[in-house]
Amino acid sequence: MSGVTDYKILELLELESVSNRLRNAVRRAYQRGDMPFETVREYSQSKEEVIRHLHRLPSIGNKTISELIDLLDEYSEGVPGKNLPISTDLSIPDVLKGVEIVTFIRSKNCSARLENALAGAIERHEFQLETLGELDGESVHVLKSKLHQVQNLGRKSIDEFLGALREISLGFAENIDSRMDDQAWVAPKESAIDWASDYLSLLEKERYGDIAVAEIVRRMPSRSKSEEKILDILDKKCGEAPIAKILASSSGGLDELSRELIDDRSLAALFASLMMDFYRFLLSKNNKTFSHEDYFLKDLSCLNEKQSNILLSRFGENKLTLDELGRKLGVTRERVRQIESKAIAKYIKANRVGLFHLAEDIDKYVKASKGVLSVDLIKVLYGTSRPKLEVALNMIVPGDDNSWISRDGDYIISCGFKRRQEKIFRKIEENIFRQAGCGEKATVRDVGGVNGQIVKYFLFVNKKKFSMSDDGGIEIVISSASERARIVLAIAGQPVHTSEAARLYKIIFRENITEHAIASTLGRLPEVLIVGSGTYALYSHLRLNSEDIDSIRDEAYKLIKFEGRYLSSRIIFEHICQIRSDFRLKEPYFSYHLVLGALQDDERYQTKRGFMVGLACFGDHQPLETEVEELVEKYGPVSVSDIIELLRPTRGELTNGSVRNTLVASDEIFLTYEKRKWDVAGRVFSDASDIRKLQVAIRMAAYKEKIALSSVYNRVRSTGINYGIGTIISVVWKDSETKQDGDYVEFFGSDAEIENYYATGEPEKFSQLDYRNYTEERSIDASILEELVKEFDLNV
Repeated sequence: MSGVTDYKILELLELESVSNRLRNAVRRAYQRGDMPFETVREYSQSKEEVIRHLHRLPSIGNKTISELIDLLDEYSEGVPGKNLPISTDLSIPDVLKGVEIVTFIRSKNCSARLENALAGAIERHEFQLETLGELDGESVHVLKSKLHQVQNLGRKSIDEFLGALREISLGFAENIDSRMDDQAWVAPKESAIDWASDYLSLLEKERYGDIAVAEIVRRMPSRSKSEEKILDILDKKCGEAPIAKILASSSGGLDELSRELIDDRSLAALFASLMMDFYRFLLSKNNKTFSHEDYFLKDLSCLNEKQSNILLSRFGENKLTLDELGRKLGVTRERVRQIESKAIAKYIKANRVGLFHLAEDIDKYVKASKGVLSVDLIKVLYGTSRPKLEVALNMIVPGDDNSWISRDGDYIISCGFKRRQEKIFRKIEENIFRQAGCGEKATVRDVGGVNGQIVKYFLFVNKKKFSMSDDGGIEIVISSASERARIVLAIAGQPVHTSEAARLYKIIFRENITEHAIASTLGRLPEVLIVGSGTYALYSHLRLNSEDIDSIRDEAYKLIKFEGRYLSSRIIFEHICQIRSDFRLKEPYFSYHLVLGALQDDERYQTKRGFMVGLACFGDHQPLETEVEELVEKYGPVSVSDIIELLRPTRGELTNGSVRNTLVASDEIFLTYEKRKWDVAGRVFSDASDIRKLQVAIRMAAYKEKIALSSVYNRVRSTGINYGIGTIISVVWKDSETKQDGDYVEFFGSDAEIENYYATGEPEKFSQLDYRNYTEERSIDASILEELVKEFDLNV
């Protein structure tokens, strides 16, 4: 019995199933130094005196004392058939002796309750041991007694910690080998191994020799706020320094290295545990112990049923909101959030090594598919359910666009693909449009040089523009007039006239559109510019690059600002041609239309009718009509060519027709006696009332009948009106109710005064304008009138 009676009382209380009341009372008595004995042998030697002393102890009742005496008597007398345990001491491998206890707990994915309680006790110096080496040779039962003294550390957490220690203790771990799953810490068999050398060897073997220390943390699944802080520190302190270089220069253990890199003690301990997790990942790769099937069989095993259901509901295929899930479970949304937060932390802790493997594999799959991989395809590759896969993807696919992979709907996208996305999508779009322009339909398989995953992702991103039919055909479903017009130009692939654009529109969208409608739409698009009369192009169709366009805009700005007034795009075009003569050779469509189009898309300018361009700060611009009237009033009588020359400095080269039409449309300007000269009404007519008098005479001459211009002129002259030929004809042009058809004129409108005259003979003043009252022949030679008609181009 000597071996038995050497048992310490505290060890017996841990070995046997006794009440918590007894265990706590005895532990407090030992802490106060009130217990009169420590071993079963001492109890046996002075049993009566010990029992009397026990009854004098505070906070220990008779029932508790009786329970203790029965247990001690059983061990001091011996129990037949009882397998008495022997005391066991911990034996920590040399390679782990320098590892801090907190780091070890975190690397073992222990519960947050154990981690928080023990880490807090060590920090407050309530638990005097800090490294695993200090536990070497310690009795498990003695250690258990010490742990019971730690505040907020329950029995379940103590058993969890001791279980983790037994796994690495050489006395308990003789049979632990590479067959252990990836979640367990596997101690290297060589007790004298250098951890840094082993880490470096694994990094090199698994092709991670160049990985930066910050990148290891960056790849941690679903990083916490503390891990984000660590990442910020490492980015600033280490930059892109490889972990291999840092390990090679370190002479201390993992914890010493962590404290060298990170000053904050708690963050340094967390960083050390992350480094250990990455080491376990490398070790499992080396031992080939990971499989997707095993992972998804046990990935939720660390969670209770409620936590599992919440994660699957929140991150599964049909994601529920906190409110929806709260109503379903009958709890508040905040309670759901709390459970979700704890479940995520537990999931990551238990599966971090597995998540490293999944992240690495998905990265390989994404690269193999040229940057885009659908979640449905990943599901097939892993052979798991969609909800479980979604939970894992939520942990390993970052939410920010700066990461190496990111999520977009049902697709995983690499950062490399994102850099090329615009170019690839443009190629796919051009292919679809090219076939649509030929009246055909593209399919997912028809897009040359682009795999199906990328084409399907393109359709997902552009679902408002394209759709895929059941047979894989790609259909254009755009309803926006602007987008349709842009597509027409894209399919054309070069500048097109509105007539050709309308024809293509009908082929592509199977709808008719007028040239006017499509021209109006194209004129509003910022990526489209006019390059000729009725001809439009995309900027991408031009041989001028963005720097050339900027040069046009900048030179125009300097010129207009210097002149301080609106200038015609023709003037601006000529100015730019003098500065950049190479533009004409480089771009076949380089013209004042192109210049105007480029300036229209720059907010510094405002454009007006007549191709006039000014700065946004100039305010309203005088239209051509107003400017012409002012010039005629100032310089009249003037010819059309005179006016064109006066307008040339601001409006460039105008056509005779545009100026003549402006003169004809003005109510203030008429032809004079002089050949081809125009002047204001005040200098052409003796009195302003003469304009109406002449108009009435013309209307009466052509009243209700279509007559030749020569007859109109002869009838007007026969009334005694002595104004020149040009003046009379200019009044005809300006009367909106007098219809001119070639060399014939007809008054088809209504004039109450004339109607009254013909009905009643009043007013009498009109009788002097009635050509029928005159017998004197006042006619003009027909040849003179014909010459006049040709001169003023009455058909314009």
